This record gives sequence, structure tokens and C-alpha cells, in this order.
Amino acid sequence: MGDAGLLSLLARRWWVGLVILLVAGATVAGIVALRGGPAAGQVTPGAAALAGRELVTVHLQTLTTEVPLEGRLVFPNTAELTFHVARGIAGKVGDVAVAPGQRVQQGQLLASMDATSRTSLETVVAEAKLRLDHAQDALETASERFATTPVEKAQFEQEIADGRVALDNAQDELDDFLTDDNQSLAKVQFSQDDAQVALDDAQKALADFDVDYQKELTGARKAKADAETALEAAEDALTSIIGTLGSSRVTDTDVWDHLPRLQSTVEAARASLAKAKEDLARLETGPDELKLRRLKAAVTVAQTTLAKAQTQLGRQAAGPDAAELAAKQKKVATLQRKLDELLNGPESLVVALRTAEVAHARAAVADALKDLEGANVRAPFAGVVALVNAEVDDIVTKDSPIVTL
Repeated sequence: MGDAGLLSLLARRWWVGLVILLVAGATVAGIVALRGGPAAGQVTPGAAALAGRELVTVHLQTLTTEVPLEGRLVFPNTAELTFHVARGIAGKVGDVAVAPGQRVQQGQLLASMDATSRTSLETVVAEAKLRLDHAQDALETASERFATTPVEKAQFEQEIADGRVALDNAQDELDDFLTDDNQSLAKVQFSQDDAQVALDDAQKALADFDVDYQKELTGARKAKADAETALEAAEDALTSIIGTLGSSRVTDTDVWDHLPRLQSTVEAARASLAKAKEDLARLETGPDELKLRRLKAAVTVAQTTLAKAQTQLGRQAAGPDAAELAAKQKKVATLQRKLDELLNGPESLVVALRTAEVAHARAAVADALKDLEGANVRAPFAGVVALVNAEVDDIVTKDSPIVTL
């Protein structure tokens, strides 16, 4: 039995004994009361037993025990959440409502796209609803019944379905073409920004070159002066001790031992001075031409890279390739015309076709609403935010990780 179970069993036994004792005492007190109590001056055995003892009030409390455990937390659910917008349309992050470590509830809003992206999706929803209204109106006007064979009806409906699939595919190709152009524009914009930063850094390094040279020249002159001062001090100390040795008979061995150290100090000071003079002479001839040429070359390269990025951005900003765009748009228009011709075909199938149009338009509305909701990232379950992978104004697609829950 565990510690908690044992303590619980002991507590229950203790309370049972206490209840029995209280019931017995109450019974004795009742009997004494019924009999009129003890005579004056007479002490009962129970009172004698309680004499000299202190009464204690007992309170009911919960007995708990803490049991230390060792282990590792395991999260049964982990999800990397993204925006769910069809065709991978790029947009910007408008709001991030959570931070790492924050606990969230199921369905709680974690992040959303910016107002521009949401407005675009809301426009798609409005257009889809308008098409649904038109389809429903057309269905209401088609109230006649026609008698056709099941085979003719099936063949005609298959042609309509094939034409609709072909039109949807062509429209998807056109949308993907425009989406790829938008994403390429964003990449070129990033390239231009990076090139501008590189040029700024190269120009700053070139501007700092002369400042650094003047600082280095000043430091070399100071080093030379300091070396001259150190040599003069060492030579003075050596001359002083030599004069002391020449003027009298010195037997102190410490003085003789000190002489080699002073001579070494003088030699070291002379070497330092020679090095300082050599460094100063090198700097006084002018700055490092090789380093200067490298810095100037870096500026030139950065300027060229920036110019190329600006040119590419200008071309990309002008829009997609006109010929390819015109070809895709023409394909969509042709397929739309063929589908319209089919829809305006035999009157016997008008009601069925209008019904199919309503279903198709209703599905388009559902898809548009799903895309609009996909502009929000909500918690699929209650949990803790592990990572936030996006910031406001980041350009993202449906594949960009936003929050890990």
C-alpha cells in the first residue's frame, strides 16, 4: 500500500475510535441525567476519571501527503500552424496575438493576416456570393419541364462537367502565373534591400579607413615617444649605477647583480624604440594602398549589384510577361465561351444546368469563406505556445510556419 493509502487508512481508524468514544460518553451522560444525576457532594466514577484533565476541541481536516516523482513531460499533441489560403497566395502578417510559453484555449485566435490581405479575400467572397445570387435567380426562372432521354441528358451533363473542369484548370494556371509573379517581385525587392545594405556597409568601411589610419599614425607616434622616454630612463639608471661603481669600492653583491638587469633593460628599450621608429616610418609613407584598393573595389561591386537589383525590380514591377499573360487569358476566355455555349444549349436541360450552376456557385462561396477564415490562425486544441515563427509585416504563404502549439 502506498504512503497516501496507509495514511488514509490510519486516519479513518482514528476517526472511528473517536466517534465511538463520543457516543459512549453521550450515552453515559444521558443515563445520569435521566436518573437525576449524582447526589450532592457525590462524585461519579466518570467525573473522577476526567478530573484534572483538559478538554480539547477536535476539528475535521484533510490529511495530505506529497509524493516526489521524477519523469519527463510528454506533449501528446504538437502542431505547426500556418495560414490556410488557397493557391499559396502571399500576404503579410497583420497581428500576432500570442507569445512563446503562453497557454491558449481551443479556438483562440493566435495570428491574422493584415487588412490588405483580408480585404482581397473578402472581395473574393463578395464576388462568389454575387455569382451565387445570379445562379439562383437563373434557376428560379427555369421552371419548365422537358422530356429528354436519360442518355442525352447524361451526355450533355458530362460535356458541361468536362468544360467546367477545363475552365477551372485554365483559371488555376492563370492565377498561379500571377501568384508566381507576385512572389518573384517580393524576392527581387528583398534582393534590392540586401544590396543597399551591402553598399552602405562598404561605403562606411571606406569612409572609416582614413579615420582608422590617422588613429594608427597617432598611436605610432605616441609609441615612439614612449619608447624614447623608456630608453632615456633606462640609460640614466645604468649611467647612475656605473658612476657609483666607478667612484668607490662597492662590495655589495646586490649592486653588481643589478647591473646586468639594467643593461638588459637598456637593450630592450633600444629594441622597442627601433621597432616603434620602423612602424612610424612605415605609416608615414601613407595608408595601406592594397587595403584601400580592396575597400574601393568592394564599394564598386556593391554599387553594381544594387544597380542590377534595381533594374530587375523595375522589370518585375512592370508586371508579368505580356505575351504569356495574354495567351493564358485567351485560353480562359475561349473555354468560358465554349462553356457558355453549352449552357445555352438544349432547353430540355436548362433546369438541370441551372441547378448545377447553383451548386457550383455555392461551393465557390464555401471555398472563399474557407480562405477568408484561413487568414486567421486559431488553436486546434488547448495547449501552450512553443514557438512564434512570424512577426508583423512578414510576407508569408500557406506553407510559412506561424505558430508551433
